[in-house]
Formats: sequence, structure tokens, C-alpha cells
Amino acid sequence: MGLDRMIRISVRYRYWVIAVYLLLGLAMLPGVLKIQQDNSPETFFVRDAVALKQYEDFEFRFGRDRSLRVVFEGAAIWTREGLAWMAGFEQNAHTLKGVVGAAGLYGHHGFRFEQWPPADPLAFRAEVIDDPLDQHAAWTNDDATFVTILIGLYRLSPADQQVALLEIEQLLKTVPGGIRTTMLGLPEVNRAMDHALLDIVIKFFPLLVILAMVLLVVCLRNLAQVFLPLALVSICLMIPLGMMGYLEVSINLVLIILVPLVFVITLATAVHVLMCFRQFQREGLETSVAVIETYGIKRWPVIWTGLTTGVGFGSFMISSVPPINSLGLWSVFSIAFMTLAILTLYPALLTGIRSEPQSYGFVRWARQRGEGFARRSVRYSKQVFIVFALSTLVLLTGTPMLHIESNLLTYFEDSHPLRANMDRVQENGIGVMAAELLVIRPETGQKNTPSARARFDSPAELNRLVVLGDAIRALDLVLGGISAGDQVHGVSRYRSADDYRSHAAVEEALEHMRQDPGKLQMLNYFLSADASQARLSLFVPMLGFNQLEPVFEQAALLARQHFPGAQVLMTGQYPLVLAAQKTLLKTMLVSLALTLLCIALIFRWVLGSSQLAARALVPNLWPVVFVLGIMGWFDVPLDSTTVMIAAAVLGLAVDDTLHSLGNFRRLIGERNAAQAAVATLKQTAPAHMLTSLILVAGFAAISMSAFLPVARFGQLTALAILAALLADLVLVPALLAASSTAVLEKLKP
Repeated sequence: MGLDRMIRISVRYRYWVIAVYLLLGLAMLPGVLKIQQDNSPETFFVRDAVALKQYEDFEFRFGRDRSLRVVFEGAAIWTREGLAWMAGFEQNAHTLKGVVGAAGLYGHHGFRFEQWPPADPLAFRAEVIDDPLDQHAAWTNDDATFVTILIGLYRLSPADQQVALLEIEQLLKTVPGGIRTTMLGLPEVNRAMDHALLDIVIKFFPLLVILAMVLLVVCLRNLAQVFLPLALVSICLMIPLGMMGYLEVSINLVLIILVPLVFVITLATAVHVLMCFRQFQREGLETSVAVIETYGIKRWPVIWTGLTTGVGFGSFMISSVPPINSLGLWSVFSIAFMTLAILTLYPALLTGIRSEPQSYGFVRWARQRGEGFARRSVRYSKQVFIVFALSTLVLLTGTPMLHIESNLLTYFEDSHPLRANMDRVQENGIGVMAAELLVIRPETGQKNTPSARARFDSPAELNRLVVLGDAIRALDLVLGGISAGDQVHGVSRYRSADDYRSHAAVEEALEHMRQDPGKLQMLNYFLSADASQARLSLFVPMLGFNQLEPVFEQAALLARQHFPGAQVLMTGQYPLVLAAQKTLLKTMLVSLALTLLCIALIFRWVLGSSQLAARALVPNLWPVVFVLGIMGWFDVPLDSTTVMIAAAVLGLAVDDTLHSLGNFRRLIGERNAAQAAVATLKQTAPAHMLTSLILVAGFAAISMSAFLPVARFGQLTALAILAALLADLVLVPALLAASSTAVLEKLKP
């Protein structure tokens, strides 16, 4: 079916077309309501088959590393009442649904006292300060101003994890006066990200809708013509979101960008079509004829812009980070559906407009400005080229200063409670993030037999684990660490104080732990069932991969030196999250290169001229250089969201250029290049300005997010759209007017 025929059918059977889309939207509504959010660390793991298999094996053998650290501070923590309450909290937390276990001072020291709490809390405090295990496990800091309890969580669904955290908070509400409590760790980071996502949905997206409506009302001054683009946008949002809900695709803080993205792109494209339609109406054409004439001009620009925008955002599918990959996939689907809807549903909607458009101030003003910009640009084209060339050189010098920010803590503002609390606790020597070092002994006998591997549960091997732990804890940025050896020594120290490292003392302590269910559980947390694998949990501050990766490498090297021939692995939630951050620069470069290549080929195919395709690329590359240069000069980092900025800006910037080229091709047969360039901008300037305002409003709305990567993406994209508008108003007319005669001949319809 030809495009012309499809559009005529949509106009003729408009009620049927509208009914079909309406029913489709209603069918998708239950799917929209089923959408869940998931910002858990696993969502962001790189799809590295080896690393994920190692992590899965680790979980199978040792249980989970999803830990929450509850921090207590205040004068009352070292009173009998405070110690009794914290012991009760430790025991009660262990019984909560979703909690694997809880470990703290009571679990380590409770067996030593006939009654808890100790009769002399201050003497006990001195003992805790001198106890290596309390320091290694970060149950307290050097001067005991903090006491912590480590709570392990099962791998829960996002909803169940929220319930578990709320139940822990409920227990904390009964804390005695004089004690302050703080919950820290990746589960709390997860929850802060969930809150930031809800803010986008509840606060910023409605704000975007209101801003868009105000802009349309002010500029169009026709409520019917404001309603129709918004109706189109609603359908174009409902379908992909409903599909995501039915397919159980969870929303995260990267994928949520899809919502304002589809909104502003659909609305901007609809405005381009609407402006052309209004012009034909103003010329006296009957509504259905005006629609057909509009699509005679706009059908291919709509397809081209859908294709180029889809390529820009679709390039994210090359990423190995699932949320970025998923955003690319769903962007392609959403933009493809949007293009179909604008070619079928929108003609049907426009056909219902019966009112005569009034001449209004915005169009006149925008046309006058557009014509003025174009005339000056054509007249002073050399100066325009020089200014843009020099600015490009200045901006390019900023790009080498681009850097990746992989510290999740800096993804929140300095004043954010999570960041403030985390900084304060880490500055006092307590590591909240954990990395898991695994030491796997080689097989020594027949496979699949208990004696096939050397065991770590002998006194000699447990002592070697302690020595390894001491060496690793001496590394910079390692704030603590605990192994099975540290656990056994922690018991042996109080049972055989004079010679607690001797094999006999260690063996006695080990046997005691095996008889105590609580201590046996902790022991099994650090040794595999056959004792052939040992786990050493390192506690580190929440920093980026460039700071922590060398620490992990040094820790692994020490493990290989202490256990020659053993396999050594570094795994855990936080190392895998950091590994995802390492791929960001590669994602940006590959996605930008792929987008640029595809758009260049599209331009070459559409324009039929390599020379004109190169010229058309220049004003679209300039906003990309502009935003990357600004990021470099102003120290704006690449992160999980801004890494997409280059390809996204290129995909968005192309849209206005394609609409300009469509008008230029129509006019070039009647005028020379300079005249056609001026006339083109005079006609397209209102749409360019209004769509740019809509895009800026859309991305500016999400720039207020408390999650800084999303906020930066919104700010930078809005800035890039303004740069693209400047290029459309100034650079594009100069480039079109400078086209050679041979090129212009190829452009004539």
C-alpha cells in the first residue's frame, strides 16, 4: 500500500481508525498498571557470562551478599539499656521475613556473659575497642563512637525488599533516647533510586505535560489543536508502556527516560505536521484536502526523522549494561510505533478540525525572526562558517577532559540524606560496601569426593586465612574484612587467651562454633559445604572503579601469594556494579559512531548527493560537539545516563534539519539557492522554535530529579536542543545557500 493511499484511507475512514487506536490503547491500559520498578544492583550488572556465572556459583555456595548495615551512634549506645536494646534488635531482625541473618556485638560476645547486657558497659566498650574481630567486621570503629549490625537479605523482589526494609525500620522506631540510627548499604541506595524514579513519574512528568499544554495554548491559541497532538502522544505512550507491563519489563532510572523521550519526540513531530496543516488551512483549503496536501510534503520527513531518531536511540542496544540496552530496544519500538501513528492516526485526528485558523502573533513573530536570521546568514555566510568553525575547535579541546563518574554516592546531591550519612560513617572508618574475595583450592584427588580438595577448616588453613586478612586489611581504602579464620579466632581469643592462635586452641574454638547454631551459620557463611572454598568479605568505602579496582587487584594478588596454586576470584554485588560503569565510555563511542554512520547513509540515500549529505551532517554534529565540549570544560562526568547524550542529541538534532530539507527541495525548483534557503526558514521557523521549546521543556522537567545522572541528562539535552536550534536558524541557511548547481539539480523534485 502506497503512503498516499494509506493517508487517504485514514482520512476517509477516520472514525474507524480512531476507534482501532482507542481500543488498542484501552487494551494496553492494564499492562501499564502492571509495570513495576526495579533499581536493584542486579539490574545494572554487565551481561558478562563468565562474571555472572562466578557470581551465581558464589551465591549457590555461600548464600547472599545483599547486606544492610544498621549504624547506631550517641551517648546511650554504651549504657546497659542501649546494649540490651541493640541485642534485642539483632535477635528480632534475624526473625524477619526476607532476612538471612543479623550479626553484631551480641552475636560475637553474648556467649561470654551469663547475663546480657554486661554489668560494666564502659569496661565492655574497652574490650570491644581491643577486639580485632569487632574492628575487622566493622561492628564498631576505632574509638567505638559507632556500633553497627550487619543484616543479610535474601534475593528478594523489589516489592518484597521494600517490605523487609520497612519492617526493619519499624523495629528501629522503638530505639531508646540518646541513640540515633541509620540504615546504609546497596539496599538503601536502591531505595533512594526508587524514590527518585517516583519523583519523575509523580512530579516531573506531570510538570512536563503542563508545560507542554501551556506552550501549545500560548502559541496555537486553539484548544482543539492543542488537544489533538496530546491525544496522539497519549496513544504513543500507552502502547509501549502497556507492552512493557505485559512482558514484565521493570522500569529503572535509565529506562524511565523513555517516557519523557517519547512524549517530547511525538509532540515535536506532531507540531511540525500541524504547522504545515494550518498553513494550508489558512490558504483556504478544505480540511481533508489540507491534510492530504500536508502529508504530501511531510510524509517522508516524518519517516526520515523517525528513522534517524530511532537509529540514535537504538544504538544503545549495543551496550552490555541491561538498562541502557533496554532503553535502546524500547526506544526503537516506541519511535517506530510513533511514526506509524503519525502516518495513520494523526491524519484521522486532523481531519476533525473544522475551525478556520486565525492569524496569530507567534507565527508572525517566528517567521519574521526566521527570515531575518536566514537573510543575515546567507549574506554573511563566510563569517558564519568561521564563527562555527572556531567555536567547534574551542569545544573540541574540552573533550579530552571527559571522565567517567562511577561512584554511586556522587549520583546524589551533597545534601541528600543517604550521601551525607554514608560520607559521615565512612569518614569514621566503617566500610559499608562489600567485595567478595574467593579462594578455591585445587583438586588433589579423585573428583567429586570429600577429599578431592584441600580443606579450609583445618587450624593451619584458618590461621593462613587470618594472615591473608591482615595483609589485605593493611591496604589503602580497605576499612575492614572478615573470613572464617577471623570468626574462629574471635571465639578462640576468649576461650584460650594465652595462645589463641595455636592449632589446639583453634580446633577447640571451631568445635565450639559447630555446636552453636548461630555461630555455625556464620561459619558456613564464609566456608563452602566441603570447605574447599573460602570467602573473605572486604569492606570498602563507596567509591568508583578507578579507585577500587587497584585495591581489588592487590587483594587478589596477596591471596595468590598466600595460597599458591589456588584459584582466586573477586565477585559480589558492588564489584559487578562497578564493572558496568567501566563500559560507559565504550558505549558512548560505539553508539555515537554507529549513529553517525547510519545517519550519514540515510542522508546520502535521501539527498542523492554525498556533498549535500556532508553539509547536512555539519549542523547536526555541532550540537554533539557543543554538549561534549561543555561537559569537558565544566567537569560534567559521564555516568550511567549522560553516556547516552551524544547519540541521543545527534538523533534528535537531525529532525529539524530533515524538515528543512523537505521544504528546501520543494522550493528549489522555483528559486535560486539563497532565495530557497530564506523561504525555507521563513516557513519552518515557527515549527522549529515551538518544537525546540517543547523538547527543552521536556528535558528541563527531568533535570530537577534528585538522581544526578538523570538531572544531568535533562540539563545537557535541553542545552543541546538550544544549540541545535541555533544551528538550524543560522548555519543551515548558509550551508543550503552555498550548495553547488550540480547538487541543487539532484535536489529538485
